Amino acid sequence: MGIPNLWKLLKPTVLSRTLTELSVAEGFEVNRRGTGVIVLGVDGSLLLNRAQWAAYHQTGRGINMQAGENLPLQILVWQACRILSLPITPVVIFDGAGRPTMKRRHHVKTAPHALLAAYMQLLTYLGFQTYIAPGEAEAELAQLNARGLIDAVLTDDVDTFLFGATCVIQTSNFIKDGDYICIFTSEAIQSHVKTRLTPARILLIAVLSGGDYSRGLRGCGIEIAHQLSLGTTLGEDLYSAVCNYSSTELSSFLEEWCERLRQELVDNPHQALHQRQPALAQKVDKGFPSQKILHAYVHPITSLSDGSTPEINCKIRTPDLAAVAIWCEKYFSWATRGIILDRFQNKVWGGICVRSLIEPVDTTSAIAAHFTAGQPVPCRPSILHIHQATLGPGPPAKKPNTWGYSVQVEPHSFIVETLSCLTPEARRLGNAQPRKNFTVWIPALILERAFPKLVAKFHMKKPRPVPIEAMKPPARGKPSVKKKKKNEAARLKTLANIAHENVAQYNKVIHSNVAYNGNIRRSKEFLAMLIAQRKEDKIIVCEQGIPTDELEKALDNPPNQYSAMVVEMFIAQKCVVEGCQQQVAEGIHAAFCRYWDTMDGTKYAGDYKLDKATNEVSGCPARAPCVLAIKKAMQTRGKATIATRKHAEALSIEDEQKLMQWSQCLCSHERLEEVSSEKNRNGSTRPVKGKDEVAIPLTVEEVHFIFEHGFMRVFVTSAFTLWTRIVEAAHRGIHHTSRSTCITERAGKMHRGNIYEIYPQDIPEIDMYSHLPRWLKLYAALLGRELEPEDQLFPHISANGTIYPRQEMSYTTFSKLLTKFTTGANLVGWFTTHSFRRGGAQYRFVFAPRKWSLNKVLIVALTVGLRCDFEVDTLMKYLLDSLQSYENGHGDALHLVPKGFSESFMGEDVEASPVTAGEVRELKRSVDEKFDTMDENLGRKMDEVVSRITTSFTEAHLVGSRVLQPHHRERSSLLARTARLSATPYDLGSRSTSTSSSASNESEGTRSVSDSSGLLACSKQNKKNEHRAAPIQGVAIPNLRAGPDAWKQAVKQWEEGDEAAGLVALKDWPVEWYTRRMRTFTGSKRRDRELIVIAYDRVGRDEKIFEATYPEAKKSIKSLLNAIRDKLGDVVKPRTSRNGTPEERARSRGVSVEGNGGEHSAES
Repeated sequence: MGIPNLWKLLKPTVLSRTLTELSVAEGFEVNRRGTGVIVLGVDGSLLLNRAQWAAYHQTGRGINMQAGENLPLQILVWQACRILSLPITPVVIFDGAGRPTMKRRHHVKTAPHALLAAYMQLLTYLGFQTYIAPGEAEAELAQLNARGLIDAVLTDDVDTFLFGATCVIQTSNFIKDGDYICIFTSEAIQSHVKTRLTPARILLIAVLSGGDYSRGLRGCGIEIAHQLSLGTTLGEDLYSAVCNYSSTELSSFLEEWCERLRQELVDNPHQALHQRQPALAQKVDKGFPSQKILHAYVHPITSLSDGSTPEINCKIRTPDLAAVAIWCEKYFSWATRGIILDRFQNKVWGGICVRSLIEPVDTTSAIAAHFTAGQPVPCRPSILHIHQATLGPGPPAKKPNTWGYSVQVEPHSFIVETLSCLTPEARRLGNAQPRKNFTVWIPALILERAFPKLVAKFHMKKPRPVPIEAMKPPARGKPSVKKKKKNEAARLKTLANIAHENVAQYNKVIHSNVAYNGNIRRSKEFLAMLIAQRKEDKIIVCEQGIPTDELEKALDNPPNQYSAMVVEMFIAQKCVVEGCQQQVAEGIHAAFCRYWDTMDGTKYAGDYKLDKATNEVSGCPARAPCVLAIKKAMQTRGKATIATRKHAEALSIEDEQKLMQWSQCLCSHERLEEVSSEKNRNGSTRPVKGKDEVAIPLTVEEVHFIFEHGFMRVFVTSAFTLWTRIVEAAHRGIHHTSRSTCITERAGKMHRGNIYEIYPQDIPEIDMYSHLPRWLKLYAALLGRELEPEDQLFPHISANGTIYPRQEMSYTTFSKLLTKFTTGANLVGWFTTHSFRRGGAQYRFVFAPRKWSLNKVLIVALTVGLRCDFEVDTLMKYLLDSLQSYENGHGDALHLVPKGFSESFMGEDVEASPVTAGEVRELKRSVDEKFDTMDENLGRKMDEVVSRITTSFTEAHLVGSRVLQPHHRERSSLLARTARLSATPYDLGSRSTSTSSSASNESEGTRSVSDSSGLLACSKQNKKNEHRAAPIQGVAIPNLRAGPDAWKQAVKQWEEGDEAAGLVALKDWPVEWYTRRMRTFTGSKRRDRELIVIAYDRVGRDEKIFEATYPEAKKSIKSLLNAIRDKLGDVVKPRTSRNGTPEERARSRGVSVEGNGGEHSAES
C-alpha cells in the first residue's frame, strides 16, 4: 500500500534482524524507558484486512474446516500471541471515521470493520493498549513515532515515512521468513547514496507517480519522480509551501510550480532526468496537484492535530487468562469441545511466562504490600528445571539467532486460572484431561536475570553456549569454511550506522575495492612526486598560474579547482607516458568517481561544477569535461590500435534507384505532402494527416515512418549529388528560391565556405531539386513551425516521436536507418555514408551521359571536403576500382547477347554494334507484353463499367431490358508469356494484388450480369474476412479470460485498465480510439465493457447482488450481455440500419410493399 514501488526503491537501506533479537537487545538489555521493553506501534486495520484475506483464500481447500469457526479471528489470536512472548509493549491503533473516503481510486467504507469490536476486546484482555485514531492508523503511528512516544511502527504502508515516521518495520510472512523482519530508518533512507529521500522528496514522488490519494501524473513512474526529487528543489519547495502558505497563496504558488515542472520535463535544465520527457509535460493540467491531496499528505488527521498528546502506557500488563478463555469459548467453542487447554498451552501460557519474568520482583516488599494495602502478590511460573540451551525461537530451519533456554514449567496455576470463569461443564471437560509439564523457550538474558541460580546450576553440568560470533560449524571430514562474523546487536539509534557499514562493505566486490584503493594511492604518490619536484625547483606559482600549495591539496578533502586537472594528468601519465591500455584509464576514472561520490556523505556526488568567482567545487571532479575527454581519447586510441579497416562499397546509380523506388513503394510522395500541423487545446502543435475536419493526428509509429522515408530520400539524393557524408551534411544551411535550391556551408564546420546551386535532373531518383523542398515542408509540418537558421538539416528524433531541431542526427541512428533501407531494397554489400560520396563521384566520371573530366572531378572533390593531399593516382584508384572489377568480371557470361565489357570502355562497342535477329525477337516479346498488360487493364475497366450499368438496371426493375453479357477477350498470348526477362529487385504488394484480382475477374468472366448481386455479395464477404491492420497501431482491447470472473475483468479494464498488457482504463480513452475507423476494431468491445459497468452500478456495485440479478455472469460474457440488454432497455438502443427499414427504403424508391413481401412500382 502507499506509493507504488517505493518499498523496492528503499530496498538498499533495509536492515534484516529477528524480532526476538531486536526486542531483547533494544528493550530488555538496555532497559529502555525503564520497563525493559520496546513500545511497538501496530497498524491494527492492516492486520484485520490481512487476516480476512488469508481466511478467504484458505476457504474451500479443507483448511477452514480443520481450523474451526471464525478463522480470521483465530489468525489474529496467533499473531497477538507471537508478540505476547516477547519484551514488547504493543500499541494497536485502528482507522477512524476521519480517514479518506477514496483510496487507490476505490471508495472506502468508513463503517467499522465487522471484526473490530471482538478484536479490540481480545487485545485488551491480553494486556495490549488499543484505541481508534481520528483518521488513518498509519498517520497516527507515524506522528507518535516522530514525537518519540513509540519506538517503531509495524505496518506495510510506506506512506508512514511521508507522515514523519523514523523507524518502520515492514510486516513479514511468518511462514516464509520466520522471525526475521525488515527494518527501515529515516536516517538511512536520507543518507544512502541510492535513495537520499526526505519527507519532502517523498511528497514529490507521491504527487507525480501516484499513491493512495491520487493517480499522480499519468505516465510518470517512480524512476522519473525519483530523478526529479534528487536533481531539483521541486519537492522541498512544494513541501514548504503546503506547510506555510494559505489556500490563496498556495494556489498562486502551484501555478508557478507547475510551470517549473513543465520546464524540467521539456528542457531538463538541471540534468536531473536521464532524458527529456516532453510528452509528460503536456499532461500537467490546470489544478494539478490538488490542494486537498497535498494537505492529506502533509497535514493528516491525527490525535496530535489539535495539540493534545495521547497517553501511551509503556509498562507490561498481565493478561487476564480467565477473560481470554471466555472470549475464545464465545467465538471458537474451544471449551465446549474440551480443547481449550491444549490451545492455551501451545500459544498463550508460554508468552505469559516470559512477560512475568521481564519486570523484576522484590518478593519481601510485595508480600508486605499485600498484607498492608491488599495488593495482589506478583506470581512467577513454577519453572522446574532447564532442559537445554538452544537458539530460538522456532526450529533450525527458520535460522534463529538468539540464545535461550528450553525450560519445563508446571501447569497447575495456569489451568486453574484458565478454567475459573467457564461453565461447570467446560471445567469438567478440562479437568478430565490429564495434564503434563509443558516446555517454554525463554531468551537467555531474561531467564538469567530472573533465576540466576537456576541458570548457574544448569551450567555446572553443561558448558555455557558459545556466542554466535565464535560459533564454528562441526567438522565432517572436510576442512570447515570460516563463517563471517555477524554484527553485534545494535541499538535503534545505531541502525543507520550499521546499514552504512554494510553498504560500504558489500556495495563493491573485494577485488574492485582493492583496485580502486590502489588507483587512489598511486595517484596521491604521483601528486606527491610532482609537488616535491616543484618545491625543489622553488616554484610557488607556475607559468599557468597554478600555486603549488593549492595543487598539493587537490586530492584532499574538500576538492578544489585543480582536482580534475590532477586526475587528467595522472591518466595521461599512465596511459600516454607509460603506455598502459584503456582499461587503466577507465579504472582510474571509476576509482575517483567513487572516491568523491562517498566523500562527506553525498556532498560531492553528481555532475561537476566549478564556480569561477569563488573557485568552489560542487559535484564530482572525476566527471569534469577534461577528465571525460582524456578517458574517451584513450578508449578511442585503444579501438584504433586493434581495429581493421573495412572499406565501404560505392553505391551505384542502379542501387540508388532501387533504394528510392523501394521507399516510394512503401510511402508515396503524396503521403508525405499531406502531412500538416494543427494546434491543440493547450496551445501546442501536433502533426496530422489531412486538413480541416478530416485531419487525423499521427501516431508515434506514423511519425517515425514518415520521418524516416522523408529524411532518407533527401539525404540519398543530397549525398549522391554533393558527395557528402552525414556528419558534413548535418552542418549545412539551406534556402530555397524560385530559381534554384542553394546549399550553404556553415562557417567553422567545413573546410571552406561554398554555395551550391541545385538544378533539376533527368533521373528522378537523384533529383535533389524536388526532394529537398519536399523534405523542408515535411520537416516544418512535423515541428509545427517555420524553420529557423539554427535548425539542423537532419535533426535528431527520439523514441517517442519528438524532434529536436537544434540537435543533429547521430551517426549511429543514421547507420541503423541505412541498413534498414538497403536491406529492404535487397541491396547486396556493406554501405556507409562514404558509399554515396564514392558512388556520386564514380557516376559523374564514368556512367553519366555527360561525363566529367578528371580535372573537374579532382576540383569538386577538394571543394566538398576531401583531403587536400589527394594525388591523381589516388583519385583514379578511388574512382576506378569498381570499374576494374566490372570489366575483369564475368557477370555477363549467361547473357543472351555477350556484352564484351573487357573489349572497350564500359562495353561501348556493344552500343555501336548492329542489331541482331535475337535482339529483334527480344524487342518484339517485350512489346507484346506491354500490349497484353494494356489489354488486360482495359478489359477489367470495361467489365466494371458494364457491371455497374447492369446493376442499376436490375435495381430499377426496367421491364423488357436486355441482359447484357460482358465480353471477355481471350488472352492466350498473355498466359503463354509467364516468364519475364528480368524480375523486380523487391516484391510489390500492389502488383500481386492486381494480378490476383485480374485472375479472379477472368475466372468469373462467364457469369451473366443477372448474377451480379451474387458477385457483389461474394466480393463483400471476401473483403470483410480480409485481415486488416488497425488505423491506430497499438490501440487494442485484450480478450477476457473465460470463467465465472470474466465480468470482473471487464469492470477492471473499464475502470483501471491492465498495466501488464499496456491497456489504459477504457473510461479514459479519447474518442478517436473507438470511433470512426477504429469503431470496428475497439468500439464493440468497449461498449460491451461499458454495459457491464452500467449494470454493476445499477445494483450498488455489490458483487453478490450482481451475480444474483444476472446469473448468466457465471456462464459466459455473451449470455451476460444478452441478459443486460433485455433488462436495461433504457440504456441499450436497438440496432437499426442507417438506411432505415425495408419498407422505408422501398417507399423512398417509389415502390409499394405488400404483405407477402412482394414489391410493385408505384406507377403500376
